[in-house]
Amino acid sequence: MKIAIPANDKFIAKHFGHCPIFKVFSIEDQKITAEPSIENPGNHQPGVIPLLLKHHEIDVIIAGGMGQKAINFFNDMNIKVIVGVSGLIENILNQFINGTLESGDNSCHH
Repeated sequence: MKIAIPANDKFIAKHFGHCPIFKVFSIEDQKITAEPSIENPGNHQPGVIPLLLKHHEIDVIIAGGMGQKAINFFNDMNIKVIVGVSGLIENILNQFINGTLESGDNSCHH
C-alpha cells in the first residue's frame, strides 16, 4: 500500500494542493518499506495532482484539507481520501498503521 501525505517539513500541510512536496510511504506488513517524495508540480489546475499521484500508484491520500473537486477526482481513481488530519507526519503514519487515525473537519471549504 502506498500513502501520500502533503508535507510541510515534518508536519502535514494544511491544504494538499499548496504543499511543497508529497511524502510517499510504502507500507507492507504494518512496516514502512520506502519513503520517497514527489515534488508538487505547482500546477493548481483541477485534476493535475490527483493524476500525478495516480501515476505513482498511490492508494491513500491523507490531508488536512482538500477541495471537493479534488476529493471527487481521487474517489473516481479509487484512491481513498482522509481529510481533517493535522500534526506530525510520523504520528499520523503510526496512527494509520495502527488503525487509530481519525479524520476531522476538512480545513478546506471551497
